[in-house]
Amino acid sequence: MPSYSVVVLHKSESWGSNMDTLMNGLSVVGRLAVGMLADITGPLNLLVANTALAAFGLLVFWVPFDTVGTLITVTLVFGFAIGGIVSVIPVVAAHVFGLARLPSIMGLLFISYFVGGLLGVPPMSALLDGVGHRTDYTSSIWYMAMLPVCSLLFLLAMRFTISRKLRVKV
Repeated sequence: MPSYSVVVLHKSESWGSNMDTLMNGLSVVGRLAVGMLADITGPLNLLVANTALAAFGLLVFWVPFDTVGTLITVTLVFGFAIGGIVSVIPVVAAHVFGLARLPSIMGLLFISYFVGGLLGVPPMSALLDGVGHRTDYTSSIWYMAMLPVCSLLFLLAMRFTISRKLRVKV
């Protein structure tokens, strides 16, 4: 966000760093809120909802607009959603695979975080360098927005494999 803030919004790098800090702070709020709601609605339902919220925030606010207000909105929405996603993933793993298999599943999840990291920043940087010439962030933002959309499709498939009923605590 610091470079985006400088190049696109004509703000300082420290302003962009403050947006990163705000996003991380809101992820704490998201972790706490989703942690409390998971018992009521079901952890998988909340994982689906937060992934949809992350995708929605990026596609609706960041893709079509490039203003200070929309970046602040994206920071708030995405920060909250990502915090909720991070906090509920181990609960979903325990719910779906059982506590006996949880250590193995968590190991696989941590490996998948590594793969996710490789699918995130390096391709986005390549898009920014090759397509955007370090000034047009559109392709990188689209790529970043498609990652939670793809995750959402897999989560919905998992959710409806477990139960086709919408009002079930899963």
